[in-house]
Amino acid sequence: MCRGPLRTAHRMCLLLTCRTPHPATLGDDSIRKYPVKSKRRDSQQTVPSGRYAAKLLFQYRVMVDGSPGARRLCEERIITISATHGQAALQEAKRRGRTAQHRYKSGDGNPVHFEFIGVMELLRLDPACDDDEVWYEIKERVRPSERRASIIPPESSLSAIRNYE
Repeated sequence: MCRGPLRTAHRMCLLLTCRTPHPATLGDDSIRKYPVKSKRRDSQQTVPSGRYAAKLLFQYRVMVDGSPGARRLCEERIITISATHGQAALQEAKRRGRTAQHRYKSGDGNPVHFEFIGVMELLRLDPACDDDEVWYEIKERVRPSERRASIIPPESSLSAIRNYE
């Protein structure tokens, strides 16, 4: 796998050369599962699955005096999926989002509905990502190195540090 600037250039190439209407279908043609007949005993081999990451949106809908209110706490969850193509990954992401829904009572006795809203983004992770990468976003920013202090939060405010150490 490429490292450093070459890998980044490869990601940009994938993004810029994609002629499909939605990012969820990026690279679909290279990962569809096609049966391939072997020369020995007609056994079938298949093209391996692709690796995807989906960003799911959930809401905590708390019913207080029969009203959910307009402003709600939300969760954005990133999951990884193995699938043969983008549509299969999307269907699996939706299935897992629906499966995660549940209800419970708050400490005040109000019903809380944890609800799946939808898939915010779906990325094809290979071949552009290393095995340990689960998400990437390529964004244009104004002078990021000069504005590092305003973009990068202090380490003490990172969730894993703030909440668990």
